[in-house]
Amino acid sequence: MDIQLIPKKIDGVFEVVPGEFRDQRGFIRRLYDKNTLQKVFSGNLEMVQASLLKSAKKNTMRGLHVSLPPTMEGKLVVGLSGRMQWITLDLRKDSPTFGIWDSTILSADKNNGIAVVKGFAHGCVSLEDGTSVLAFADTAFSNVVGTGIRWDDPELKVGWEIGDTEPIISEGHKAYGSFKEFKEKYGAVSI
Repeated sequence: MDIQLIPKKIDGVFEVVPGEFRDQRGFIRRLYDKNTLQKVFSGNLEMVQASLLKSAKKNTMRGLHVSLPPTMEGKLVVGLSGRMQWITLDLRKDSPTFGIWDSTILSADKNNGIAVVKGFAHGCVSLEDGTSVLAFADTAFSNVVGTGIRWDDPELKVGWEIGDTEPIISEGHKAYGSFKEFKEKYGAVSI
């Protein structure tokens, strides 16, 4: 039941495919394995928080949220019900993929996940009613050093899978500034 780590297009981001054992009773899926995931997090893996994100309605959006130093978060996110599009945006100083985003579809059918090192912005949108994911973080969340980037930033052109539908999004996330404003204020994040 080994977990597989499949590198995504950005260094430091991996799709996590759970290990599975099936028999006549059903199945067991291994969603978390510290020994395997330590390869992603440079051997320093200690998940300190777990959060359940539940979206009652399709097209519910969160982000693009950024945790700044000293509380930047490495994350493991696993799909539990429905389908969720998870966006990662590289904000690491001196990274060759700075400003590049990638997308992963997390689904209940696969219970797949995504493992992401520190230095990324995160956003997500539910693709079905009743979607939930479990998100582990290696640092405690802090609103004090959190900020964000607009979900519909014209420079980033994130490929959200909602078509022309207006997302269900909080007023706080609607008010996030542009990627240009983020770069002017913070430049990039140092890990």
